[in-house]
Amino acid sequence: MSSNKYGIRVWLDAALIAIFAAVITRWLFFEPFVIPTPSMENNLLVGDYVIVSKMHYGAKLPETPLQLPLTHQTLWGSKTPSYLNWIKLPYFRLPALQTVQRNDLVVFHYPGDLQHPTDQRIHYVKRAVGMPGDTLMINNGDVIANNDTISEPDGVQNFYNVHSSYTLDSTFFANYGIDFMEGDGHHINVLASRAQAEALKALAPIDNIEKLIFSKGQATPAIWQPERGQKWNIDQFGPVYIPREGDVIYINAYTWQKYGYIIQHFERHDHVEMRNNQLFINAKPVTTYAFQQNYYFVLGDNRHNSADSRFWGLVPEDHIVGKPVMVLASFKHNAANNDHSLRWDRLFKLL
Repeated sequence: MSSNKYGIRVWLDAALIAIFAAVITRWLFFEPFVIPTPSMENNLLVGDYVIVSKMHYGAKLPETPLQLPLTHQTLWGSKTPSYLNWIKLPYFRLPALQTVQRNDLVVFHYPGDLQHPTDQRIHYVKRAVGMPGDTLMINNGDVIANNDTISEPDGVQNFYNVHSSYTLDSTFFANYGIDFMEGDGHHINVLASRAQAEALKALAPIDNIEKLIFSKGQATPAIWQPERGQKWNIDQFGPVYIPREGDVIYINAYTWQKYGYIIQHFERHDHVEMRNNQLFINAKPVTTYAFQQNYYFVLGDNRHNSADSRFWGLVPEDHIVGKPVMVLASFKHNAANNDHSLRWDRLFKLL
């Protein structure tokens, strides 16, 4: 063998080993993700490159093993699928370091992405606030589980109405870490955390600041309503019961309205049909149903600007990918002034 061919062979072997190591690491241990939207601000920012631990909640066996390594859904820079669904493996998860805890940050496959297999669905990151077996509601913006108010993590944002006899501009609010504002300078809406709102309240130019709360009976058309006819919105929601594995319900028109979508799409049955108030699973009549897995209710930390369980429903356990543990790097995405600089204060920030 010539030295040139030997050199090429060495490089190919090294590349294959590197790809194999990267695939195994990405599957079993850690995977990087970039935050594309502001739904988790102030805790996760647009442009954050986060490391997600697969070990915390247990790595999942790939459902579609026929996939080009280090891709997701499509080939790089194209709309060509990067996987084949000729082979589908059953759901299996390795032992976990922990279960999902209330207020944990969780990366998961978006349940509304039904056109792809589970492991090829797009990724979302939110905060788990509702656990399996909880009865959850939102009252005046407060999350309540089993009649207990859930503590709000630091950095959670809401809209606040600011009133001032002075003319306040974006520079004034930027000094307090508030980037979003709209209004006429005297009556302004800002997205702020509770701590930021308290800091503003103490300032002389601020006459009054109050949290914006959507009132009861003010229905949001896009809101998820497992019980039809309810006038729910992002601040007034529920109550809803979150199924846990093994929960048994009687099948009737009422329970089918609430849980039929889950049974059809996330309980991994080949054929589900409801005829004349009678449920058939794989052509067999069913009068009671036991849920096959746990479900979770998730919210974005940007509570007034997040597409989450209030809009599309519950997260099945088999959709959970991992836990964000570190911001590896972060870059600003300010198109107005073409600012894409590195946020030095977020480098290697633990979550």
